[in-house]
Amino acid sequence: MHCTAADETAGSGLASAGDSLFSLTTAVPQGTEAANAQTGSRQVCDVASNCVKAGPIGGNKVDRKPPAITISSPANTTYTPGQVVAANFSCTDGGSGVSTCSGTVSSGSNIDTSTPGQKSFTVSATHAVGNAAQLQVSYTVASVYNICLDDKPTDATPAGGVATIRIHVCDVNEANAGGAGITVTAVSVNPTGTIESPGANNPGGVFKYLNEGGYQFLLSTRGYAPGAYALLVKVGSDPTVHPVPFVLK
Repeated sequence: MHCTAADETAGSGLASAGDSLFSLTTAVPQGTEAANAQTGSRQVCDVASNCVKAGPIGGNKVDRKPPAITISSPANTTYTPGQVVAANFSCTDGGSGVSTCSGTVSSGSNIDTSTPGQKSFTVSATHAVGNAAQLQVSYTVASVYNICLDDKPTDATPAGGVATIRIHVCDVNEANAGGAGITVTAVSVNPTGTIESPGANNPGGVFKYLNEGGYQFLLSTRGYAPGAYALLVKVGSDPTVHPVPFVLK
């Protein structure tokens, strides 16, 4: 708080010109709040060494603690595409009171589960004297598709030969979801390896559609060492990457 001082009598005047206008402050630490904070004090003297003490002054309400945010929904979990999930969050402040509290969508409104991928939900809050807080929750929307294996991953192919990889595109319940109009594309090999198919079997890394949701890729393993691998694939425009395991002996 701001204070002023003056030598009201026809006396000597203030010993320090800086004492004519000064501030008394509290020592409430950042991140805390107090309903009855005390200020410091200051001694003010005139030239004749007559002194008076200003402060401490109590009863000050000080709020240096940001609002508290609670997000009940969404949770850090996986949802299915199109799943209806309502946001549920709140903001509280025991000091000056909440001024603003807003999320990516309002509490009670549905969050975004329209497309697969990693997503985030953020709530921001301020209280009446301006301190701000933010809390974020990450969640995942599962792929529309799954990959169902037609062969056992442990059925080994000789290293350096051609690995025949057969899969079905299925849904989250493992029901057939593939079709001639749905493209499956190989994007990389884990841990490492070149995507190469002999002849014109799989141009551009695209699986050949067989029938009834089945697909095939002929992978040349020339230069591969024996071991366990995964061919990483995408289905259609779905950004999810699916591992298809295979073994070389």
